[in-house]
Amino acid sequence: MNAELRRAAIVAYTLPLLIEHGPNVTTSQIATAAGIAEGTVFRVFKDKRELLLTCLHTALDTETEANLIEAVDRALPLAQRLTKAIGYANDYQARLWAVAQALQAAGIDPRDADPDHKDREPGPPAGFTRVSWAIAGLIDPATDPVRIDPELAARMLLGLAFAGRMQRAGLGASISEPAEIVDLFLHGILRATKEDND
Repeated sequence: MNAELRRAAIVAYTLPLLIEHGPNVTTSQIATAAGIAEGTVFRVFKDKRELLLTCLHTALDTETEANLIEAVDRALPLAQRLTKAIGYANDYQARLWAVAQALQAAGIDPRDADPDHKDREPGPPAGFTRVSWAIAGLIDPATDPVRIDPELAARMLLGLAFAGRMQRAGLGASISEPAEIVDLFLHGILRATKEDND
């Protein structure tokens, strides 16, 4: 196995351990999970810090979630399509929060996973944008009774879902289920009144 494949394999075993144990995960635990000698970890990573930053870089990748969102059945009602999409987006957010918090607890600045972060244009990371476009693709203005552009709707829905994670102690835990978020997004906070139905 070449060095790049070995690095990817070690990261794949490290991510769930990092989410479970936080910064206290040891390279011995990682090596055991990967079925390799501990020294092998340090042959492909300079140190544990480099390994953890690589894990964060990998956690930032939204390819899997975007593909899952794009594969949602367009024949489903809009609320069900969006609920599935927010479920996938929540999985991404949960992974990213857990890894970022583990790095912060280890005294590592998560921004170090992106050495070009100072040179990037302001705005969301490319992965967030990819997820937003995938969700926008689930909304068809020709058949769905929407009154705003699908891309704007997707950004607003993601904003609502992501903001929900900021409301709880420890941050990163969702306070609502995907179906609740989508229902609030589609129908607002007001109860239907008799006048609304007339």
